[in-house]
Amino acid sequence: MKKTLIGIALIGMIVFSGFTSTISYKNTFSGKAILQEETTETTEVTETATTVVSTTVAPTATTIPTATAVPTATTPAYSRPLLNLTSYSYDSSEVYAGNVFGMDCVFQNLGQQRAYNVVVTYSASSLTAEDNGGVDVISSLGASESATSEQDFTVSSSISSSPVTVNVNIEYRDESGKSYTQSFAVSITVTGYGYYYTSTPEGRPQIVVANYETDIDPLEPGTSFVLSMNLQNRGYMTAQNVSMVFGGSSSSGSSTTTTTTSADDNFLPLGSSNVQVIGDVGVNQYIQVQQTLVVNSEITPGVYPLTLSFTYTDEDGNEFTDNQIITLLVHLVPSIEVSFYETPDPFYVGEASTLPIQVVNIGSDSVLLGDIYINAENVTLSNNLTFVGTLESGGSFTIDTDITPQQAGTFPVTVTINYQDNFKKAQTITQTLNITVTDNQMAVATIDPALVATEMAKMPNGGFPTSNSNENFGSILLRFFRGMIGFDSSAVSGQNRNNPGVMNTDSSAQ
Repeated sequence: MKKTLIGIALIGMIVFSGFTSTISYKNTFSGKAILQEETTETTEVTETATTVVSTTVAPTATTIPTATAVPTATTPAYSRPLLNLTSYSYDSSEVYAGNVFGMDCVFQNLGQQRAYNVVVTYSASSLTAEDNGGVDVISSLGASESATSEQDFTVSSSISSSPVTVNVNIEYRDESGKSYTQSFAVSITVTGYGYYYTSTPEGRPQIVVANYETDIDPLEPGTSFVLSMNLQNRGYMTAQNVSMVFGGSSSSGSSTTTTTTSADDNFLPLGSSNVQVIGDVGVNQYIQVQQTLVVNSEITPGVYPLTLSFTYTDEDGNEFTDNQIITLLVHLVPSIEVSFYETPDPFYVGEASTLPIQVVNIGSDSVLLGDIYINAENVTLSNNLTFVGTLESGGSFTIDTDITPQQAGTFPVTVTINYQDNFKKAQTITQTLNITVTDNQMAVATIDPALVATEMAKMPNGGFPTSNSNENFGSILLRFFRGMIGFDSSAVSGQNRNNPGVMNTDSSAQ
């Protein structure tokens, strides 16, 4: 029994031991599966890590084009701000003497960069900037942006001309601090000479010389001439009791007016004094005045000022004295006389002859002359152009011009001489000489035998040549016919001139 129980116990232990081993095996496999899964997970983690690395590299690759684009975004060397004055405006009715008006200027940035610290400066003669001293500031102005600058001006009470130029200067900087400057000029029309859109305008009358001229041009030392001037009142009030002094100045007191003249020694009055009383001159009115003057014969050629002094009052009795200057030019015109230095031979159609021309300096100063040119119509000329040179006082220059007339009649011979005046301008002297050309065909005449015998008797040896005579029968016959038609029948000797131009410096020979 005991053996039976022991056997059963052993069998039971054996069976129990086998069951336990099976369970352990299964658990071990299951552990391997878990490890495999963990390995798979690890592999997945590795793949995930790879993906992360790939993701990390991708932004780095994206950054590279960004770095490449930086030079493209860099500002080009020519890029800069550029300001332009596109327009300006003002109320012209407010621009008159003594009044204040405003002007608006519109600036636009036509460049590619923003302009910083824009400083606008205004300046003008006869206009005074108000409030800000003529300086306006714009903080910045972007590309294509516009801004308006405003400036007030006070018009001078003594303004005497229109329009007035206002100089507008601007200074600004770019993003890097580089400075730029530009200048503009705008024109302001002053309406301060007439009637205004205000009940109490401020200003004064203003007499000015609008234009002037002389009746003789050019002026020379010793020349008498008439000076004509157009005066205009360009103020806004009537100029009363206007008087004018030539070549001097005038002063006036409160109760009486005393005129003190300072005579101009270069231009002296003729026929009247140098003081003229003009009277009242209305606003914008023109007055013409004339004065006869003479140029001092002692002055040298040149540019000379002539001072004019105007004295007048306004409607309120305020006195004004204005001195103005006009300019007169005094020239040195050579005193030249052109003539024949001897009586020329008779001129016949188709026959060559000579023009014995001389040029004489009859002035008191030496002159430098250029070319002399001789010209005439219906003739053929040669040796008619040559250079003269310097002629002393009383000196002469001669030229023999060959001439062959082509037509009978009286013709002018024009002599033109070039020279340079004291103002370096080319001038000419032109004078004319007259010549008479005769047809060389002898008139057909009825020969009276008695007259022939009488003429033959007057001739030596009865009209026949002698052995000592140089004349042949043909020459005697020609002289006979010349006497028949009224010409000189005496023997002639031909002249042979060859003078292309000779200077005669001996003044006593003239």
